[in-house]
This record gives sequence, structure tokens and C-alpha cells, in this order.
Amino acid sequence: MNNNQTIEISPEFLEQYSVLSFAVSLFVLSMLAGALASWSYLIVRAIRREPLLTVEPSPPRVWGLADVMFITITSVICQIVFASAYVRLAGRGIADNGDAQISAAVAMAASLGNVVAIALALSWLALRFNVTPEHVGFRASGWWRQLQIGVVATLTVLPVVYLLMAAVSLGLETEYSHPLLDEVRRNATFGSYLLGVVTAVLLAPLAEEFLFRVLIQGWLQSWAVSTPKQILFGAGLAERSATIRGAWEVQADLVDGPLTPLSTPPRAGTSEPSNLDPQVVLTDSETHGAGAVPPPLDCAGDEFVPPVWPSIVTGILFGLAHLGYGLSFIPLIVLGIVLGLLYRATSSIWPCFLVHFALNGSSMLMLGLSILVESSK
Repeated sequence: MNNNQTIEISPEFLEQYSVLSFAVSLFVLSMLAGALASWSYLIVRAIRREPLLTVEPSPPRVWGLADVMFITITSVICQIVFASAYVRLAGRGIADNGDAQISAAVAMAASLGNVVAIALALSWLALRFNVTPEHVGFRASGWWRQLQIGVVATLTVLPVVYLLMAAVSLGLETEYSHPLLDEVRRNATFGSYLLGVVTAVLLAPLAEEFLFRVLIQGWLQSWAVSTPKQILFGAGLAERSATIRGAWEVQADLVDGPLTPLSTPPRAGTSEPSNLDPQVVLTDSETHGAGAVPPPLDCAGDEFVPPVWPSIVTGILFGLAHLGYGLSFIPLIVLGIVLGLLYRATSSIWPCFLVHFALNGSSMLMLGLSILVESSK
């Protein structure tokens, strides 16, 4: 089967697949309506000079470069172990048909290895730094706000990403290629498709968002409030709190007059939004007086507003990680930056996962429809 075949929407197609055509049309129109509503909402906020996305101050992440490398290596090992175990148990090679295509079953086994690696990473960070999955990014508090942000971001970003993919494909005359999707299309069986859906829609987004947003971006964001030693080897919340307090006390020594406490940023997960950036407040003497500095916070929960640049860096890395799949890495860089901004605002993996889930899910849906139509000819 040609990997570049697409569904041709013709009168004959609409007549033969009337119910399917109606369902697809309803889905597309719903997505367009949602995208229009989301863009209208953001435009109104921009006109009112309101922030498009309120950033919650959050504690710095506890892990360092050593932890990032250790968890990444652990993930690779888990992928190899699980894929090799499947090959051994199934009694067949990774390339089922003797070519370079990776089988859907092996891809799913490797993805399950990533899930195990995430569990091991959470255990490692809990034992080493005494933090919960909530701190790492698997937040349960504020779930309603996270869901709202994820839905609006999905409806806003997906049309843009698909338009960019179409522009790249048509303008540069290149096709998107992915080993897993090519394998699913080539086999065109229900079992292969189901394995592809589980891998691409559930397991892959979880693993990629944990690696790029939680692990790498969370580490980069903490550079602003970390010592070189903490950047390399990490530090517990109490030690990081002391670092933040020390920096604020140095700033206080440079200010004449008594210390005037300012309003403390609300804790992450509360219902009170805030755009307060401690880095801005430190020099806001004209508004609050010469002696105004932020008050010391609790050692267990000092919070700050992360910088923007880690979102951009991890977005670029996310796109470049898909470099072997054709020029689709260009729109994926845009997607990665948006996902980075979502993580910066919420310190949670779930809004990012929802957008990633929707993108891969819609792609697998169109692939399934294409296989269904082609197989019925």
C-alpha cells in the first residue's frame, strides 16, 4: 500500500460512506467552531490587555543535571529491555517483514518501558529529595483550571499546527514520515492499528511531555534561582528556599530604609491568579517605596515565576527530536514552544499531555479512516 495515499473527498465517496462522512464533517465543524471560540476569547483578552495565560508562581524544581542524565539513561535502558523482551517472547525480529520498519508491537513495548522509567524516576526523586509526584508535575490540585487551559490550548493550537504542516508539505513538496504510522498503514490490520493508537495517543505523549517539559524544562527553569552546584546536582526544597532567601536578603542590603513587605504570590493551585514576578518586584522601588522588598517565604515552599527562555529551548529540542520524520519538525517546534509555555504557567504535565494527546489522536483518526477507505476498495 502506498504510504502517501490520502482520502479523496468526491461525490462517490460521500455517497458510499454517508454515515462516516457525516461523522467526520460534524467532528471537523466542531473543531473549527471550538477553534474560532478559543481564538475569539484570546483576542478579547488581548484587547483588554489581560494576560493570555496567567502564570502561577511555583517552587523551583529539585533535580539537577545529574538527575536528568540518570533518568534519561534509565529510560533508554527500559526501552531496550522491554523491546528485547517482547522480541524474545514473541520469537521474531524487530522488523517483522525483513525491512527497516519497526513493528507496532515492539514500539508499544518500548513505550511501556518509558512508562516504567517514569515510575522509577518518580521513586528516585522522592527518595533523593523527599518530593511528591505533585511537585514533579503530576498535579491533582487545580485540576479544573488545568483542564480548561488544556482544552482552550488544544482548540487554539491544533489548527495552526496542521496549517503549518500543510504549508511545509505543499510548499517544500515533502511528506511527513513516521516509522510507527508507516508500519500501521503497511500492515493495515485492526490489531496493528490498535497498538499504534495506544502507543501514539497515550504512551508517547506521556513519555515525551515528561522528558521535555517536566524533566528538562523544569530543570532549566530553576537555573534562575539556583547555585552552580544546585544546577549540576540538584537540591532539596529547603536548600533551594535558603538560596532564594539569600538572594532577596542581598537585594535588601542594597536598599535604604526599613523593609516594607509586599503581597506574597499565591501558592500554586489556589484560585487567586497572580502575575507577580519576584524578579520585577525586587526593583519596583518607585511604586512601593525605597525600602520595598519581597518578604522571605517558608523554607518548604518558596515560589517564583519561571523565565520564558526554557520554554523556547525545550520547544526547539522537541521539534529537533522529530528531525528524522521529515520537515514536520518545523511546526513541531512551534507546538513545543506552546507546550512549554503551558508547563511554565501551570507546572503541570496534564495540559501539555492533553494537547499532545489531541494532536496524535486526530492524526491516528485520519490514518484509520484512510486505511478503512483504502481497504474497502
